[in-house]
Amino acid sequence: LMPKEEWGVKRVCPTTGKRFYDLNKNPIVSPYTGEVVVLELSSYQTELARALTPDVAVFTNLSPDHLDRHAGMGGYYAAKRRLFSEGGPDRAVIGVDEAEGRFLAGQMSEGPSDDRVIRISAETKLSGPGWQVFAKKGFLSEYRRGKQVGSIDLRGIQGLPGAHNHQNACAAYAACRALGLAPRVIEAAFHSFGGLPHRSQTVAEARDDLKRLRAC
Repeated sequence: LMPKEEWGVKRVCPTTGKRFYDLNKNPIVSPYTGEVVVLELSSYQTELARALTPDVAVFTNLSPDHLDRHAGMGGYYAAKRRLFSEGGPDRAVIGVDEAEGRFLAGQMSEGPSDDRVIRISAETKLSGPGWQVFAKKGFLSEYRRGKQVGSIDLRGIQGLPGAHNHQNACAAYAACRALGLAPRVIEAAFHSFGGLPHRSQTVAEARDDLKRLRAC
């Protein structure tokens, strides 16, 4: 976490009226100028933050982690949920492959057709009158109000191998769509993603039934 003395002075954006800290920068630049700032927040940060008001918030999944810090899964879930409760995002992208995600989506939604909640899945074909993004057999699909409005073939994208990356792709796609980007623009960005070094990176290729060697 950034020490409080480095936050700087609280300012007001002249364009949007939203408050922000200037981080002691000169000249002062508001983060609300039309550019997109992406933050990956740990449960430690969401637990300690005084206020959380993102335009779009993403909950991918919940797995046993940091349990010593949060005194169990309930505390861990509560820390992550603060991203959606303290002021609340304009749009919530929520993975519903686990019970916690389904519960959160139900809490955030005012009704089945409430498109402020975008449900995502890498395991199940989602349906209903709301807004859904899911991946099945390597194909990402977007449905809204019961109609398909977008799709991407993920199978040939080298930087996104495996179902876990397809879930990440669904989350990123949904967040971008919430910000107004077109499916073709998102697809082009997916193809430009080479994978994170040492995590999902092609290190070599060998002709063995055309199987590709990857570092995971």
